[in-house]
Amino acid sequence: MLRGIVHASESATGHSKVDFAQGELFWDLSEDTDRLRHGFRFDARARGRGEPSSVSVNYGLQYNISPQWQARLAVLNTRSFGGKANSDIQFQARSQLSYPASPAVSTFCTSDNASDSEGPTKY
Repeated sequence: MLRGIVHASESATGHSKVDFAQGELFWDLSEDTDRLRHGFRFDARARGRGEPSSVSVNYGLQYNISPQWQARLAVLNTRSFGGKANSDIQFQARSQLSYPASPAVSTFCTSDNASDSEGPTKY
């Protein structure tokens, strides 16, 4: 799956500006009928006005425990460049356990290693 995103905002004076443009490519390594789904996502985000741009390679894993329960794990790796970018590779791992209570409401529990104010772990 290929997806493009353009994010814009409006200033207090009413002027619109583009904050970033992003392209994403998801490569699913599983069959549609597999209970264990996994794949890679490649992202590229371009920003202007001296803000850092970034590239990311992410791995996602989803296991359908039952028709209602799902467990997910995501491993995120990002490298920023330009502007005031930090030259480190940022790493983050996230997990989620979810259960849809109804078609409109889903209950879930999440965990990640970047719960402090400094953001993702840097290597």
